[in-house]
Amino acid sequence: MTAEEMLLLKKLLHETVEPLQKEVRELRAKVSGQQDKVLTKQDLKDRYQIKDTKAAELLNRKDFPRMPGIGPAKVMLRHLEAWEDRNVEWIRENALEHPKLSVI
Repeated sequence: MTAEEMLLLKKLLHETVEPLQKEVRELRAKVSGQQDKVLTKQDLKDRYQIKDTKAAELLNRKDFPRMPGIGPAKVMLRHLEAWEDRNVEWIRENALEHPKLSVI
């Protein structure tokens, strides 16, 4: 391969990769912004379509990812999604043993 062909190939690669790198940076910024989102009790109620009593039960569970602190309960979205994944996985693994869960 000649030096001229190498330069042409390098230019083509750069023209192809640069827009993809830009798109990846934009998607990462968008995703990280969503995952750092903090949900309130009202957000939980809306997300799960539940009322105050069930939201309070969730927030008081030992394994629920509530943010420590004084004031109204808050939950980071990324921790909530990880908690959801763990619990959905448990249900899938144990549904056959518990007939009431087999509908999921």
